[in-house]
Amino acid sequence: MSSNSDLLTRESLARESAKSRLQDSILRLPDAMVGTMNTQTLPPAAVRLRRRRFQHGSLQKRQSGGGWNWIAFWWEDGRRRGQLLGPCSTMSRPEALAEMARRLQSINARAGEVRPRVWTLGDWIREVFLPFSRRKWKLSTASTSGDRIRKHIIGDLGSFEIQSLTRDRLQEYLDQKLVQGLSFSVVDHLRWDFRAIFRLATQDRLFTHNPAEMLFTPRRLAPSARRVLCPEQIQAILHVLDLREQLIVRLALFSGMRPGEILALQWKHVAADHVAVVQRLYRGQLDRPKNERSQRTVALSSTTRTLLKQWRPPVTDPEAWVFPSARTTTPLGRDNTWRRLIAPKLKPIGFDWATFQVMRRTHASLCRQAGIDPKLVADQLGHGLGVNLDVYTVADLDQRQQAVQTLEATIIRPQQR
Repeated sequence: MSSNSDLLTRESLARESAKSRLQDSILRLPDAMVGTMNTQTLPPAAVRLRRRRFQHGSLQKRQSGGGWNWIAFWWEDGRRRGQLLGPCSTMSRPEALAEMARRLQSINARAGEVRPRVWTLGDWIREVFLPFSRRKWKLSTASTSGDRIRKHIIGDLGSFEIQSLTRDRLQEYLDQKLVQGLSFSVVDHLRWDFRAIFRLATQDRLFTHNPAEMLFTPRRLAPSARRVLCPEQIQAILHVLDLREQLIVRLALFSGMRPGEILALQWKHVAADHVAVVQRLYRGQLDRPKNERSQRTVALSSTTRTLLKQWRPPVTDPEAWVFPSARTTTPLGRDNTWRRLIAPKLKPIGFDWATFQVMRRTHASLCRQAGIDPKLVADQLGHGLGVNLDVYTVADLDQRQQAVQTLEATIIRPQQR
């Protein structure tokens, strides 16, 4: 028993001694350094500011020009510098050391100053912009925007110092992307990416102003025509589709749902006259709807309700997927649904261009032609009124002709003609 108690006593004394030494070492530190002992308050290693060090330099004897010379080496702005001091035949080592100290005097005068890190664009994006942006991005945004930024911006400009990228240089880059044949959407998104990246860099005081704020998508790059389906084309498409594919297309065309919202439906979300959009499917993973407006109740047409009843199995698990894959435990994927189930049936009749995006645009445009309140259409689609009118709605030529005729009739009365 005595040996055990002695052992416990020695361990206790050792712990107390270690604790005392730690406290003494902390007490000997300057007050400013003690305040940084909490590692949770330290900035990440990638963004910590470094201070300029006092340099003694390196004096070396090297042979050059047919004789031996004293050469001084030191570091300045992250690069190694060197300078010839004089020949060894006329300058002693103490004299060379004194001369090197004189040359380093102006550099050492700034010792202790904070030296900001020289960022390359690629390092800034990887270490600062992407980690911060991923905290607010949705899964789909992180995937598409992250891939685009890594492939184009980091791939092309990642090695450049971030402060060397001026407004003109960034605009020239967008112009080059035009020449390379990139789509209007990609170039326009790259412009938006630049604005977001350099806005954060400006907030962190790497710039006095955002050089990407006034960038524009090149004028010569015209957006592709926004195609929509006419009623006759819609009837032809529905005629060649089976029940499952017809239901998916009807939910996109007549209810204005996104493909990820359609495929994420479970039977518990399906009511007699509507479906509830509370989740969406993106690349095989469930996620929240795209935005606050996207979480909504979507009305169903009478024919769509009838077809849903036909598609619904006799015994239904509320958690079961409305459109299950072959394994039944997972829903259909968007790409497989289009490439394997819908597009092959539309290609023979020449409508394989009628993608899900075209279907949503058709929904908005035909609702506009039918005189339906734009606010109702926007709520059905799950976005703002401005997006509905500016992005998804395409005015028919007959409507525009009728509009200008109506305008003329209100200005010029029949008796004046």
